[in-house]
Amino acid sequence: MSNEANLKAITRHMVALVGGPKQAAHICDVSEMQISYWCNDNHDRFIPLDHLMQLSDATGGEFLDLLARLSGHELIRKDVRTTVDKDHVLHFIGNFTRHVAAFSAEVIEAGSDGIYTPNECRRIFDTAVPVKDGMTQIERAIGG
Repeated sequence: MSNEANLKAITRHMVALVGGPKQAAHICDVSEMQISYWCNDNHDRFIPLDHLMQLSDATGGEFLDLLARLSGHELIRKDVRTTVDKDHVLHFIGNFTRHVAAFSAEVIEAGSDGIYTPNECRRIFDTAVPVKDGMTQIERAIGG
């Protein structure tokens, strides 16, 4: 995947993590149309770094994890939890379950005709990223 495609995928994922385009637009103080441009693979506008960092801050720093993973690396954190916050873990499990359902639905819908188009593959990839992130968040929350 090219750097441009990675940035678009990261942007889409960050927008999804903060609650969608409307919430992302509010966080970045831009229009929803601007968010749409930043997420659209077929548009030449990319998210500026300051806005990407605003979305990252709103998601607890997920940008660096995404960038590392898409670049073939893994971040190792120094702040390992020593106690488990049950509500925190349940929140992550709820989000993970929602993302697994979205991923499953995307794979089933895309494969219903037996052909996976490039756009369908991109959507499958985009829905797989939050599943991977969800598992990572759960592992961190329980100290794994």
